[in-house]
Amino acid sequence: MVWSIFSSEVHAQTQDTLTVISADTISTLPVLSPPDTLPKTGVVKADTLRISLDSLNEVRFTAKDSTGCTPLTVSFTSLFYDSLASYVWEFGDGETSILLNPQHTYLKPGIYSVKQKIYIRKDSLVGVKEDFIHAFASVLPNFSLNQNCICTLPAKVSLFNLSRAAENYKWIFPGGTPSEYDGFAPPEILYEQPGNYPVTLITNNGIHCMDTLTRNDYVKVGGKVAFGTATMASNCPPFPVMFKDSTQGCISGWDWDFGDGSKHSKVKDPVHIYDKAGIYDVKLTVSFKEGCKDSLIKKSFIKVGGPDMNASFSQSEICQNQEIQFNLKAKGYIIFEPEKGVLKMIGNAVDSVATIIKYTYKTPGKHLPAFTVMDSTGCIARVPFRDTIKVNPATRMTFTAEPAFGMNPLKTRMIPKLNPEDSVSSFIWLIENKGQVMMASAEKSPEMLMDKSGRWDVRCITENIQGCKDTFFKKEYLAVYEQNISPGDEREPMVTFTNHPDGGINIQFITKGKDEFTLNLLDTEGNIVLKDLIATEGGTRIYTLSTLTLLPGFYTLTLKSNVTTWKKEVTFEKTP
Repeated sequence: MVWSIFSSEVHAQTQDTLTVISADTISTLPVLSPPDTLPKTGVVKADTLRISLDSLNEVRFTAKDSTGCTPLTVSFTSLFYDSLASYVWEFGDGETSILLNPQHTYLKPGIYSVKQKIYIRKDSLVGVKEDFIHAFASVLPNFSLNQNCICTLPAKVSLFNLSRAAENYKWIFPGGTPSEYDGFAPPEILYEQPGNYPVTLITNNGIHCMDTLTRNDYVKVGGKVAFGTATMASNCPPFPVMFKDSTQGCISGWDWDFGDGSKHSKVKDPVHIYDKAGIYDVKLTVSFKEGCKDSLIKKSFIKVGGPDMNASFSQSEICQNQEIQFNLKAKGYIIFEPEKGVLKMIGNAVDSVATIIKYTYKTPGKHLPAFTVMDSTGCIARVPFRDTIKVNPATRMTFTAEPAFGMNPLKTRMIPKLNPEDSVSSFIWLIENKGQVMMASAEKSPEMLMDKSGRWDVRCITENIQGCKDTFFKKEYLAVYEQNISPGDEREPMVTFTNHPDGGINIQFITKGKDEFTLNLLDTEGNIVLKDLIATEGGTRIYTLSTLTLLPGFYTLTLKSNVTTWKKEVTFEKTP
């Protein structure tokens, strides 16, 4: 740039054309120069030179990428710089900016003029580049087809061009015939092999705009099943095999038959465990959305070595303490695991003879039994059963009789003691003498009248709501004595001690007549903590000693007849 000074004016000479909107003046020389051309030796005084804006006839900005397709982003660079200057840009599409070097995006196609306004104090300079920006409409490639899932071969596909603002078209059909086509409407495309194929369309508007659309796996041609597996070598059971379906096309369902009689799988890539030795065929049937089906059988596809085992059990649901029978057919050394943590070594077995194993489950719940067999080749196979064994809990009970002995006739009541969680639905009480039933009752707590002297066994058979039965037996539990005590009989009284259900001790007396007993309760230091007199009228008398108020510890109970010399001493413990 060359400056010429005439009187008090400065004229700028350039190749661009400046449209002057304001003819005010500015007073410093640096305002006419970009930052890299400013003087480096100080500041020019404001009154050294006056420059008339009327004489500045050049546009002070440039732009990068002023021509292109929408959305078109243009970077503007100002060639005029002053630290006191301010800038206003008008991009021609209604948008503005006050940056020194702005960037602007044109969203709509068109031809735009750009205006730059520079202000310094009261002075201003406006430069305009007419028809500076050329933004062309973008092309929008798009297409569809009549049917993208085809299960019959060969497959014929028709595509429809839905593109906008384009003039030239190039189609690419990998795997199809033809594989390429130039033009708006392609011909019918032929696919002879199953697979998932992409389609690509490249468009341009003949000027500057171009765009590409690729749809992967857009044409799906199926009908032929193809599958593989990640593990095919022989192995000992249990042998997990991961199957993978490689069939192409629009698939609606799978059916895997693993060849070992197990349940079919309906998932795409199943994992199946072979728990028996053998050679197995595998069959896959694939259903396609268009209604086609295809199957593939691979003969002798899976080889499982190791012992050939066949195991079963007699019942899948039993009661606690009930015996169950397992039948195992195998060749080799057997280890039986009926429940977790319990192992039974069976020893060598031959495959021609079934091994019978009996086991009683004492723990209620669900148990998954398993067998482990090691054959002569060293292959160890551990085979869990497919089904669990459910063990229902048995009733847990004890009982007392109040009273448990006395003179004939003896009236007594049978009292069962159950846990709250036991759901007993029925009771059968049997009074027996050497296995012969003398009396029976189906009540929960029956009252019985014993009119025969002797010592009697008591048996109680219970059944809970799960159908589990249990038997509770007390031998010679009831004692019935003849009333043959004469007034002169010196036989000592009979006394027994039993626990009271509500806490305490039941003391049962059988005396020949009137008597009076002294009861003393002593602690470990010999101190009397309780003293009482017990009177009897002959026959049976029950006295209850309450222990609820006693502190935990050991106690001694003494009884002394005030009529005879009879004495008795019992020691018991009071627990917390």
